[in-house]
Amino acid sequence: MSENVFQIFSEIEETKKRERLRDEFAMAALPVVMQFLGNSYAPFRYADEAYKVADAMLNAREKK
Repeated sequence: MSENVFQIFSEIEETKKRERLRDEFAMAALPVVMQFLGNSYAPFRYADEAYKVADAMLNAREKK
């Protein structure tokens, strides 16, 4: 049973790390996304596009 608990906690920590990395990638992409889209969009649109870039960056990392 303790092995299962350890595995569950390990999976939770990995998920948290991935989400933090996703947030960091989105923050890094946000200025470029804002520059590319210009100033005619709502803030949620910038965030949505920045997270799309972040997801692409994470997927590229996993393929290596």
